[in-house]
Amino acid sequence: MLSVRSILLTLLLIINVSAHAQEADTAFYKAELDRFKAREQNGKGLTITGLTEVTLGSILLGVASGSEETDSKFQDLAGWSGLFLAGSGIISTLIGGIDWYTGKKKASEFKLKLDGAASGACLLPGRAELKLTFKF
Repeated sequence: MLSVRSILLTLLLIINVSAHAQEADTAFYKAELDRFKAREQNGKGLTITGLTEVTLGSILLGVASGSEETDSKFQDLAGWSGLFLAGSGIISTLIGGIDWYTGKKKASEFKLKLDGAASGACLLPGRAELKLTFKF
């Protein structure tokens, strides 16, 4: 038969392992939160840069096609430069928008997980579960 002493030692071991897992979860959630916040900021910057490139490319395309009295070499250079800027701006805007969206969504998700791990209760939206943790 199991003695009371061995049962208490087993419970103490389980509680100790659980406490270390909570600290590891909190550190992991904090690192992921920082990573996705940085991704959100990078996405914002890339989106703004891409929109600026599209605007400048459109202006250069307008200059290339609008004036008849300027040098044709200048028109060709402005046209190709405008086309390149507008094209790269569209790509930058799309990539930046995707990074901005996913970074914001994942950051809010990990913020909820971090708050739940710190407070001891974890309520996640869209899930029917409640997790209670105890710290000694």
